[in-house]
Amino acid sequence: MVSTANEITATEMAKEAGITRKTFRRALQKAALPWHVPGTRWTVLRDGKQHEDMKSVLNRLRST
Repeated sequence: MVSTANEITATEMAKEAGITRKTFRRALQKAALPWHVPGTRWTVLRDGKQHEDMKSVLNRLRST
């Protein structure tokens, strides 16, 4: 799924970072972000709090 101009998906973030989407989604699931409903898409508003949460998980993946 491609996001709108105001949104970004986990797939897009993973691709930009050079990480597989499955690896990123697994890390997101393991992070158990309280705002995400299991089984729903990882699509958030750009530069919002949820996007920042996802960037934090991505940064942890990159540092390992």
